[in-house]
Amino acid sequence: MLGKDDNECENATQPCGEHANCTNTEGSYYCTCMSGFKPSNGQQSFVPNDGTSCVDVDECSNDGTVACGDHAKCENVDGGFNCSCKEGYQPSTGKLQFKPNDGTSCQENPKAKCELFKDCIAEHINRTLARISHLKTPLEKLQEINKNTLGPLLPVEVVSYVEALSYSSWNTMSDSVSDNEALHNTTINVLVNTVNNFLQKDKITVWEALPVDNQRRSLTKLLHTAEQVTLLMSQSFKRTAQLDANASDIALKVFAFDSHHMKHIHPHVYTGGDYIKISPKKRKEPHPNGTVAVVFLRYSNIGSLLSSPKNSSSKDPSEQRLTVSSAVIAVAISSNPPTLYELEKITFTLKYAKTADKDIKCAFWNYSDTMNGNWATEGCELTHSNSTHISCKCNHLTHFAVLMSSGGSVLFCSITAGLLHYFLLAAFAWMCIEGIHLYLIVVGVIYNKGFLHKNFYVFGYVSPAVVVGISAALGYKYYGTTEVLVTVHEKKWVRNSLDGLSKERAF
Repeated sequence: MLGKDDNECENATQPCGEHANCTNTEGSYYCTCMSGFKPSNGQQSFVPNDGTSCVDVDECSNDGTVACGDHAKCENVDGGFNCSCKEGYQPSTGKLQFKPNDGTSCQENPKAKCELFKDCIAEHINRTLARISHLKTPLEKLQEINKNTLGPLLPVEVVSYVEALSYSSWNTMSDSVSDNEALHNTTINVLVNTVNNFLQKDKITVWEALPVDNQRRSLTKLLHTAEQVTLLMSQSFKRTAQLDANASDIALKVFAFDSHHMKHIHPHVYTGGDYIKISPKKRKEPHPNGTVAVVFLRYSNIGSLLSSPKNSSSKDPSEQRLTVSSAVIAVAISSNPPTLYELEKITFTLKYAKTADKDIKCAFWNYSDTMNGNWATEGCELTHSNSTHISCKCNHLTHFAVLMSSGGSVLFCSITAGLLHYFLLAAFAWMCIEGIHLYLIVVGVIYNKGFLHKNFYVFGYVSPAVVVGISAALGYKYYGTTEVLVTVHEKKWVRNSLDGLSKERAF
């Protein structure tokens, strides 16, 4: 009687190990690696337990780049590889990642050559809005914008998608606010993730490529949209609720409650080493019936974009360079009726990186309806600071941060610049006097020494003071500058001039 062959491939679990196929033979079996893997011993097949394993084949180091096609790059993954288009090109099928020979090719991206002119930006905004116009609900539009902003973006795309987010959010959400709290929770989470797409560290360089005016206007509009849309949706909560939504570079917390719970709820948040708390005004009369929504937001990476630009073209040399050295926080309140929850003060403690010899101050982002903004300090005061944290108190709501001024003492700088101007003029005046003096000694026949010496002192010391006095009276603010480089170049120029005059005198 013939014995039946034992199928080792069926009777054992993964006899060949991971990423390997088992092939049964009469009285035995052997192993081969799956597609995209190769045996570590270099042979086509191997037997179990001989120390051989299946390792990934790096197709990108071989012919993967060629297989992806022109203007494409290869990315190796376990068991295979993916293709994606190089910067400045876009896939013809719209897929960010594709496989060779699936009909996708990389075409030149016309947006890459689009400069940030009004016509070009307007065209892209209209095109972006047209792509999402068929979507009816706010959630669908947010999901579409979220999907399109996940990958790398061009500067014109940042502006376009921020405009699309602002426009579509306001127009659809204000018309379609429902009582479905679960839908609101989902929508707020998608909104946070979408805003986070714009503010991730790898997108900061794209923002920096924008002109300062476009950059700040779009960034302000993005922050304003995140705050107001969340506030709008939070107003529809019919019961007391708290909602947290966090992403890599943004954190959000929402408090929603009615007038019956106002005494028991004290909105505050502690996140990322920062603490924020609001205090409402105390009322003597009973609270009317109504609802309150409070939104806290924290942005961890936008400080560099809201700092004074390094290459600022400001006409005012006395303007100090302001650096945001903390996270940027925002607080917004909405109550129905509006007098139900009136703010008395907001107190916050922010973690910051202290730099020696720099003034610190509490400030808020003050922006207009046109979304043009700048840092201001009115209504905010510093209450306490140490080497790691600063505490502030403000009497209004908006976006807050800790600023550092690198301009030093403006008065001291102005006095130093005035003295430098005076001594420079005096040096040239005395060089002129020295020339006149030498001429009179060598060539002049009549030389009234006492009379001329008095006039020399008047000309040498008084005339420079008159010039500096007139200059200071006409524009004192032009003495002193925050640009150290200018002062360095001026000193080099003065030194070179003096060296040249000294050499000339030697002859």
